[in-house]
Amino acid sequence: MRQYRPASGAIETRATSAESAIARGHADAVSFGQPFIANPDLSQRLFENAPLNSTDRNTFYGGDGRGYVDYPTQEP
Repeated sequence: MRQYRPASGAIETRATSAESAIARGHADAVSFGQPFIANPDLSQRLFENAPLNSTDRNTFYGGDGRGYVDYPTQEP
């Protein structure tokens, strides 16, 4: 029996590396932090293997909506 050691990863994660980490038993869950900020439709983009928007770190913690609510969704 495997010793239970929950692990989560979130650094520069892509869908393929997330699936691989879980399949190999290297992680129990994988989170996507910054990509969710820049891609409000991240789950759909990952499913379709669509390109991701880049984050603008200059707008992080800026105090207003820039960089949080102004990233575009994928065109249909």
